[in-house]
Amino acid sequence: MGGMTREDQLGIEGLHAKADYDLELDRKRIQAALDLIEGYGGIDGAHHKMWVIDQVVRVLHADTIPDIAHGETVPKNPAYEAWVVRVKAGEDGPETYGWDEGIAP
Repeated sequence: MGGMTREDQLGIEGLHAKADYDLELDRKRIQAALDLIEGYGGIDGAHHKMWVIDQVVRVLHADTIPDIAHGETVPKNPAYEAWVVRVKAGEDGPETYGWDEGIAP
């Protein structure tokens, strides 16, 4: 990813500089990510662990936080989809790497 900053690579766009930055939403995103890891991260199986990682990525990009404690999953949104596109792209084109959404436990 020549010439890109680490922030560009990760899709971080200067959140603190944005006029619409919402610190409380970020706190909720972080707590929801931790709740996902705590609630599901210990379940055996690589396919289940990949689901947890995918759900964490989705919640960190979420506009609203689902009720994870009651089994709601995190829907995809444009920010998540754009992140996946960036993660999959590489030296061999847009599908250089894979992204696995896993299987819910």
